[in-house]
Amino acid sequence: MRGRDSELRPSLPCPLCDRRLLPVPTGASLTFHCRGGHELRLSDLLPTTTRTLLGEWQREHDGLTALAVNARRNGLIDISDIYRRQAERLESRIRLLQEASLPPDAESKIPGCLAT
Repeated sequence: MRGRDSELRPSLPCPLCDRRLLPVPTGASLTFHCRGGHELRLSDLLPTTTRTLLGEWQREHDGLTALAVNARRNGLIDISDIYRRQAERLESRIRLLQEASLPPDAESKIPGCLAT
C-alpha cells in the first residue's frame, strides 16, 4: 500500500525520464516516484543518487534544527516545536535510507550524514 507523498522535495532526477523523484514511505521502506509514472525501489537507484539524497536531507535537517533553535530563542515555542517535529521526521527518513542502502560502516564516511 502506498503512503502519502513526502512533503520534502529533493531535486533528484528520475534515471528513466529526468523528472524529479519524490520519496514515498511504504511501510518500513521507501519507494521513489516521478510525475512520469515511474516507481523505483531504493535498490533501483545508484549509490551516488542515494548519497546525494542523504546529503540533501541532512542539509534540510540542519536547517530545520537551526530554525527550531532560533524560534525557541525568540520565544516562539509552538513554532519551534513544529520545526523540531519536522526535523525528527526527516532524521527518521535519513536513518531508514542509511540502513537500507549502506554497509554499516559506510555512513560515517559520507560527509554530512548523521552519525549513528
